[in-house]
Amino acid sequence: TILMATIALFSLPNNVKAEEYEPDMLVKTANNPIIYYIASDKQKYPFPDYATYKSWYPDSADIKIISNIEMILIPSGKAKMTMRPGVKLVKFPNSPKVYVVKAGALLRWMKNEKVANWYYGKNWQKNIVTLNLNQFETYIFGDSLDINEKFSKTKTINSVYNADEELKNRKVIAVNNLKLAAAKIEELPVLKSISENLQANLQ
Repeated sequence: TILMATIALFSLPNNVKAEEYEPDMLVKTANNPIIYYIASDKQKYPFPDYATYKSWYPDSADIKIISNIEMILIPSGKAKMTMRPGVKLVKFPNSPKVYVVKAGALLRWMKNEKVANWYYGKNWQKNIVTLNLNQFETYIFGDSLDINEKFSKTKTINSVYNADEELKNRKVIAVNNLKLAAAKIEELPVLKSISENLQANLQ
């Protein structure tokens, strides 16, 4: 494979360069289902499964199909993509524990069904994605999540702008402090419930 890639590399036209693939692009080859994300470090990072990809993108319309040789020319990053924070709940096949995904690929175990229902609604089980065991080491595990904490699903989703930012949160790629200033998101009150009295105005 290396020999073929080397021969092809020197026989390719000059207009085929890895630099042509801009950050935040999605690429794959026609004969391989793996989708790659090109980050700001010009390296490609694979989505381990389609569920992880779907947590970031609604469909496959933006995926660019490239040749095997073109794919080889793009350097490979040393990590896999992870679930977008807040979008889905995750678990592993060897455990009944269900986790919330926060920025930095941090998993927080929801202690019971009451906690899950409180933050993700009565249909929370429909939001669970079972990850493969080989993704276990891709995430880090934090404290358990209780019902009294200031956790917001919407705020968690919006806390990460795109996949590149999440790679920086995970320290997979370096953050350029001259161009990127980390904005501190203050803890704001979260509306937990609302009710309407049909005999009066909205309360």
